Amino acid sequence: MPLFARKPAPRTDRQRRARRRKTQQWRESVKRVGVPPLIIEAVSTLPRLRDASQQLLYGVAWLAWVSDERARQHKSAPDAFWVHHEELNALFGQSRFSAVNSQFSILAIAGGAKPGEARAYRLESDIDEVVTAALRAANQAVDRTVVLLPDDWHLAVRARPAIERDSLSDSSIWRATRIGLPVPVPGLDLLAALDDWLARADAAGMCAREGLLREVQVEPHAALTHLRQYLERFRWRLHSELPGRGYYTSTYRQTDTGRLQEVGYGLQGAQRVIKHVALHGFWSYDMSAAHISILRYLAATVGVAAEAAIDYSEHKVDRRREVHERTGVPRDIVKRGFTAMGYGSRQWDGDEDDDGDSITTELVRRYGELKGRDLAAAFWTDSYVKYFSNNYARVGHMVVKALSRGRWLRNAAGLVYNVRKRKEHGKKKDTWATRLAFILQGLEARALHAVVTAYPNEMLVLEHDGWTSRSPMNMEAVERVIEKALGFPLQLKSERISAPAILLHRTIKGSNAEAA
Repeated sequence: MPLFARKPAPRTDRQRRARRRKTQQWRESVKRVGVPPLIIEAVSTLPRLRDASQQLLYGVAWLAWVSDERARQHKSAPDAFWVHHEELNALFGQSRFSAVNSQFSILAIAGGAKPGEARAYRLESDIDEVVTAALRAANQAVDRTVVLLPDDWHLAVRARPAIERDSLSDSSIWRATRIGLPVPVPGLDLLAALDDWLARADAAGMCAREGLLREVQVEPHAALTHLRQYLERFRWRLHSELPGRGYYTSTYRQTDTGRLQEVGYGLQGAQRVIKHVALHGFWSYDMSAAHISILRYLAATVGVAAEAAIDYSEHKVDRRREVHERTGVPRDIVKRGFTAMGYGSRQWDGDEDDDGDSITTELVRRYGELKGRDLAAAFWTDSYVKYFSNNYARVGHMVVKALSRGRWLRNAAGLVYNVRKRKEHGKKKDTWATRLAFILQGLEARALHAVVTAYPNEMLVLEHDGWTSRSPMNMEAVERVIEKALGFPLQLKSERISAPAILLHRTIKGSNAEAA
């Protein structure tokens, strides 16, 4: 420490207790993630780890298993992930990871961390290779087996996926909810065909790769490494969790806003192409522009005219197309931009403590620093985007002020906005935007809760603002259920889930060849 540097102030008892609680939470997160024995056996075959202790082997296997979770993808380093230091302490011993990593070469540092940002890691290539090879071999060993079709789902052993009870508060609307849904995935052959197709695209040149990815409805700039690893882990779950094969058990945790978040490698957090292949033939339902529609009705209750929300709700397809034509930003990112603004997102102001807005981050990831930032600037300076952002911010401020009692705020999911707990979970900001998101997501959760309660036997996969069902549902009846729960209507949209045609064709062709 420099001679004249100011000494840090001693921690108070309250700060010490908060730090101990946070440390315990991270250490318990290690226990919640079950590592398959298959992964432990795979890493133990590496020459440098053959004589390692069971604790060390488990730690290496744990890192390999969680390295591709979407929630752990690092924002600054592509194909890298982050790990909390308390997780490393729980796995390898207090402050011992650096020495263990130097001796056994487990993780490679993928870049220096910015202030307030976690360090980026990558698995050493040989660990990644043996784990991927083990998963691939296990998946191939059980492919082409007899699969229970959706119509015969009741013949399988029924799982009892649940909401983890320790994630619920006493006042949560989900506390009394029991969800008993096995998730059938009839397209095992389709998932294997998707894996082969992605491997072919990964090995192809840039031009051929873009064409191959478009045929299976994957964006050309997708991170194929993460996509393929997630697919491998999801396929492994299908073959290992239930004896009927082709089913997996889903467990959800409630977030601090009331939303349900699936634990592990499931379909809620999977990329779109994996969902469409795995759930081919089922039905997807979504609350159309839910957050914007909800704000529209909230604004009316507090006597504010939400012109931007009304205009976008009624003309969203035209407005997205117009912004795309004026700015050159892809339509999927334009749609994502309006969704982000609906939760209070604004253009990044250069603050180093902030991670940046999601639109700029995604455009930079796809197109590189120069072109990405030019497209982001064009998006945020577009006349309609500025109008929508400013009007939405004004209305959002007034709604939050009207629904708050000073600093106290409870949402429709029965949860209280807790600034202290948010800081413990690493959420530093407390702004009108975070409070507005808390209100909107609570109402989304209440709408989903009403549907799950009314139609428990139809539910397959729960999303934040939608769900997947076994069969087509009466949309008018479902909308009435939502309106009764919220006090105002929300519009639903539905589609029959379909895998990419090229994969269906290849799977049918392969089945016919085997039959011949």
